[in-house]
Amino acid sequence: MILITSAKYLPIEFQIELGKLPPAFVPIGNKRLYEYQVKLFNSLNEKIVLSLPQSFALEQADKDRLKQLSVDIIFVPDNISLGESIIYCLNMLMPLNESIRILHGDTYFNNLEFYENCLVVSQIENNYDWEFLNKGYHFNNNFIYNDNTVLSGYFEIAKPYDFIKSILKSNFSYTQGLKLYSKQYPFTIVENHNWIDLGSVTSYFHFKKKYHNSKGF
Repeated sequence: MILITSAKYLPIEFQIELGKLPPAFVPIGNKRLYEYQVKLFNSLNEKIVLSLPQSFALEQADKDRLKQLSVDIIFVPDNISLGESIIYCLNMLMPLNESIRILHGDTYFNNLEFYENCLVVSQIENNYDWEFLNKGYHFNNNFIYNDNTVLSGYFEIAKPYDFIKSILKSNFSYTQGLKLYSKQYPFTIVENHNWIDLGSVTSYFHFKKKYHNSKGF
């Protein structure tokens, strides 16, 4: 099962340009970001769920497109943390009889590799509010990280009930929950070189311009 977490509105600097949107709804070319995200999982034939703020009103065109893509929607109470949002969604999806793949709604990848119980990371060149890979994360492969290695917004959880417990024990912090979970179930670290964080307004408009030019619009 795949959960795309997009239950919080974009920061105010986005809203000035794009209006009040969840991250998975930012436009890229003539599509929404969620369309590119869903395409990443076409080969898996798994259920896809998109979380959205409870107050967000879906336009008919998006309802039709999401239905066409076979994406289920969970509306999450506004103004709760990411950890609380993930717990809310997983509770709504019970029973959880399979691994859970979680993709953050502001994340763009050209492609993804899928491994059981994995954590995807990337290298960054500039400083932003990212979660860095550090010794708090336990992993089972010989991955060598550095001060520029960050979590890039995709991970797979082989034991979802234990992950829920880990977040609850971590006071709903999803990053602390990941660290606690990894003590019992170490991650396979996978490095991805085509990640774009579209939750940063600078990254988004730079990528949008680059995409626009590459398509010759």
